[in-house]
Amino acid sequence: MQEHRGGAVEMRVIVKYLMWMQEKAGTNREEYILEENSTIEDLLEKIIDRHANLRKYLINPRTQENHVLLTINGHTARPGARLRENDIVTIMPPVSGG
Repeated sequence: MQEHRGGAVEMRVIVKYLMWMQEKAGTNREEYILEENSTIEDLLEKIIDRHANLRKYLINPRTQENHVLLTINGHTARPGARLRENDIVTIMPPVSGG
């Protein structure tokens, strides 16, 4: 974690996009800098700021109205989940069997 001007502490989080989300994001992995104690919702807002085209897949996670699976370090991300330095958040579209 790093402290920046104004005294706020920042942390680095890695986001990995799987399957067709890679194409939508234009990358398979990227880094985000967030303030300490940020939540999964804070990260999703930053992702949408960077990739407006992902908004329709990352709709309001507080109401579970999204169309993707979110994990933090391999565990399903719950609404309000707090992120930590060097967490890896994976975004994967739903998989259906048949």
